[in-house]
Amino acid sequence: MDQDMTATDEVISFFICPADPDIEGFLKTRAIKFENASKSRTYLVFDEEAAHTGELRLLAYFTIALHILIVTEGFSGNRVKKLDGFSSR
Repeated sequence: MDQDMTATDEVISFFICPADPDIEGFLKTRAIKFENASKSRTYLVFDEEAAHTGELRLLAYFTIALHILIVTEGFSGNRVKKLDGFSSR
């Protein structure tokens, strides 16, 4: 299992999204935290052909939120963090 985590961490570290750095940043810095806090589930999409040769090549990912937090205007970032447990940035 530990070896699998290392492989997954390595695959994630090579993921890039030049079109939207926020997408790349979320996967690399927040997806695991959200997963551990049961806030979301992140699914990784791998290249099937590369997998047949033993290579893990991450093509894409998607994250599904498990909870909805509706924040009205006027809530500060600190207040959102207190409600949700994560900062809004």
